[in-house]
Amino acid sequence: MRAGDLRKPVGELSLTTTDVLVADDHALFRAGLIEILRRRFGDSLRVTEAESFADTVAVLEHSGEFDLVFCDLDMPDLGRGRNLSSVVFAAGHAPVVVISASLHQSSIRGAFDLGVRGYLPKRDSLAVLDKCLDEVLAGRTCSPDVGEEVVVPRDFRDHARPEDTSPSVPDVLARLTNREQRVLAGVLQGLSNKEIARQANVSDATIKVHMRSIFDKLNVSNRTQAAMWAVQRMDAPALRDLVSGSSERS
Repeated sequence: MRAGDLRKPVGELSLTTTDVLVADDHALFRAGLIEILRRRFGDSLRVTEAESFADTVAVLEHSGEFDLVFCDLDMPDLGRGRNLSSVVFAAGHAPVVVISASLHQSSIRGAFDLGVRGYLPKRDSLAVLDKCLDEVLAGRTCSPDVGEEVVVPRDFRDHARPEDTSPSVPDVLARLTNREQRVLAGVLQGLSNKEIARQANVSDATIKVHMRSIFDKLNVSNRTQAAMWAVQRMDAPALRDLVSGSSERS
């Protein structure tokens, strides 16, 4: 019997943990989404990550129960024997929510035809994500309000409108001290303040001071918004270098 057949009915979350699978081939996007989910579910959140359809199916078939599955619509191994249909089948009773840069109405309809519970464009706001979670965890579905058919290129950078004059990623990062850059990298890796403090061999209070300075320089109000700032700029080389460099030092 498949592991998916033993999963809890839709909307019936564990009393002790909320097990979520996040599947996306962009590490920065996964980190940002996980940070957002941590804000909602707190210490009960337990996350498993995957970066391809094959990995996602393998996790679903062999790693036990999940309360919720987020899956990118377009990962590198698409069409190589694994795809969204495979994920939905392997997920069993666990609701699957697609996260995608595509707003093709045909893609959205096709995803729901396969049995997904939700479809979230990556450009959507935190409020939309929260509302979608409410609907999906209550056993309903959530779909984007796209109006006319819109196509978002796969290599989109930061969803910025043409009139956007916000500073570039290198300019923003240049405002951060070396320590603040390492703290921000820790946030994007999904680390808590305590974990970042332990790595830096400083107190939690010191990390909080750095976090407040980072928020001011990024023009955001909290960790979640800082993570979203990075998610929306996930393709910027300077940001990727920041995270990869921090991983090598840790």
